[in-house]
Formats: sequence, C-alpha cells, structure tokens
Amino acid sequence: MNVDVDVARRRGRWGCYLGGDLRDLRPGLFPLLVGISGTLAFGPFDCDVLCSEVLADNSAPRRLNAFLGIAAGESRLAQRASARQIEVVDYAIRRDEWPRVAEKIGTLLTKTMRRRLDDFSRDPLGHVHHRDEFGSNAAPDATGMENR
Repeated sequence: MNVDVDVARRRGRWGCYLGGDLRDLRPGLFPLLVGISGTLAFGPFDCDVLCSEVLADNSAPRRLNAFLGIAAGESRLAQRASARQIEVVDYAIRRDEWPRVAEKIGTLLTKTMRRRLDDFSRDPLGHVHHRDEFGSNAAPDATGMENR
C-alpha cells in the first residue's frame, strides 16, 4: 500500500496491489486499507481530497467503493510501465465525506480489525514507516511526505 501526499495542493493519492488469488485475502483487508489511507490523508496530512484509481475490470474494489458511497469519476486509459494501456476508473473522497465513509468501513471490519484501526487512528504517524530517497528509514512527518 502506498499513500502519496501533495502537501501544497492538499491532495492525497493511495493505492495498493494485492496480486495473486484474491480469494486467499482476509475478509476486510481492502476496507482496512481504505481506512488507513483516509486516516492519514484527512488526519496528519490535512488533505482536502483523497484519490485512487481502480482497474475498470476489478469488480471487488469497485463494489466496495459503491457501498462506501465513493462515487466513480471518469474512466480513462492509463499507460503502465509495461507499455500496456489499461482502463482505470478514478475515485475521490472529499474531507466532508470522510466521516460517513469511515463509519461504513467500520461495519465491514472484524472486531480485531476495528480495534487496530481505532488504535492506528489515535497515533497514525507513530505507526508509519517511511523510506527516504536512499531507501533508509526516515521519520515521517506531515511536511516531509509530499511528492517529489
């Protein structure tokens, strides 16, 4: 999972690649990742919006976004490093929508996951491990995690 923040524009972008056989994933993992990303974006990084893109043919995260009330934006072709073009759908959560989305996320998590997300929410930066441009551990802070 990654969360990139453009501090000057107050915009976050998050994404993850879970790969492999998605049937092997623990139920609630994807909502948990949305919860962690939103907690970071709308908490210490003070974003106005958190964006993501989902492969157009990836129905599970698209259904989750619909359940959470995150409206689909435009669909577009995106160029990947493999020189392949794929269709993606853009999504965005605004700051004023986050409390409602976070509440719905809580309904999808196990008790243990909810407890862990609540714990994370109390001190998000205490749980984040960030690497600097040289691959060394760097202390995260709300001003040093912007896109470079």
